[in-house]
Amino acid sequence: DPMATDWRLAPNPVAPGQRMRLIPAGEEQPLEIQLMDLQGRIVRTVDLDEALAGHAVEDLAAGTYLLNLVFEQRHQTIRWIKG
Repeated sequence: DPMATDWRLAPNPVAPGQRMRLIPAGEEQPLEIQLMDLQGRIVRTVDLDEALAGHAVEDLAAGTYLLNLVFEQRHQTIRWIKG
């Protein structure tokens, strides 16, 4: 849907051995992708191509994280769980 604005993350939760993958919406692409903990600290930034193909999160502790997508005129935050 070219008019959709909310990107998604799959799978969610991310099980051990799986990669988290961004699923785009519409034409708009994020300028920056930030993996954050629940305190809002940036754990790492992720390259868009890698996020679309599948980003490995094996090195992260199990728990709840935020994925912050920074677009030109807005932000979108996706809450996700690392199993």
